[in-house]
Amino acid sequence: MAGEILVLAASLDGRLVSPDLHALSNWSLASFFALFCVLRMATRRCSLQAVAVAFAFGRLAALTQTGFNMSNVWKYNLALPVAILLLAVMYSVHAKRRLIATGLLLAALAVISVAFDYRSLAAMCALAGLLIVVSQAGSARAARRNGSHDIVYAVIIVLALLVINQIGTDAALNGLLGNEIQARSVYQFDATGSLLSGARPEWFATFALMGQHIWGFGPGVSAGWNELGYAFAALDNVGIGSSNPYVQVYMFGSGVELHSIIADLWARYGVVGLAFAVLVTLTLTRSLISNLRRSITTGMTALLSVWAIWSMLFGPIYTDSPLIVLALVLCASATPSKLVGTRT
Repeated sequence: MAGEILVLAASLDGRLVSPDLHALSNWSLASFFALFCVLRMATRRCSLQAVAVAFAFGRLAALTQTGFNMSNVWKYNLALPVAILLLAVMYSVHAKRRLIATGLLLAALAVISVAFDYRSLAAMCALAGLLIVVSQAGSARAARRNGSHDIVYAVIIVLALLVINQIGTDAALNGLLGNEIQARSVYQFDATGSLLSGARPEWFATFALMGQHIWGFGPGVSAGWNELGYAFAALDNVGIGSSNPYVQVYMFGSGVELHSIIADLWARYGVVGLAFAVLVTLTLTRSLISNLRRSITTGMTALLSVWAIWSMLFGPIYTDSPLIVLALVLCASATPSKLVGTRT
């Protein structure tokens, strides 16, 4: 079963299937459900780390076909598969040393990500480390008796996000992460008043499109000039500029690409796609909180959950969908027996 997962994961890249957006959209949706079924069956026969390791090797194997993005190999090709692989290996570390070893690994991944201008992953590694500490500090027995702990953990996650965002913003703007990151961060912050919205401005265009065409556009269908006018105006109003190649070519060149799985599913499948995307996001969030409450959060499940929720909001659909499925299955399947590598 692990071998089947590896082969399937290696083949799940839209660039290997079809350059046509309509065919690619349908393929992507069908592959999402196919991979979900395969991974669900795999978790019934294998430990979660075995499934994760096979999947990570599959994603790395896919690079032999798709090639490397030499502009930033770590950010665009290696970061997530390598992180999943190494965090899965942490299960082989003795339980008494696992927490420290996982924390050091997450810190190392964060430092490498900062060095290669992958600011979002660095922040996610920091948040995953905090969540592990919270999970270990909590009392699983008391939490099971009191459902209100879910609200407490939700508040903790929100507060941790706010703290990490503030620390990261201050570090980037003050040059603590390097001059190149400082220059880009200052430009993004000045444009929108926030590093998050400045780095991922596509949601301004998304809301403008939703206001004009709430039912979406259909797979591979381009927005009309009237709708595009509102999207361009929304980007211009926040200082992003609608005339740059990213907007003209990537976002609206041959369809509607909004760099958000939630937004892209809405654009392709209307309110049905939006409802499905929201359901997936809520399920990921619920699994993260549930694992925290039961004190079974690990480095792998924490990082996968945080990254998947981020990607639902701000990630490209074709490259990120397989990892969303992996996070959905592994985090929802987490149990003490599955997390220590025993077979059922």
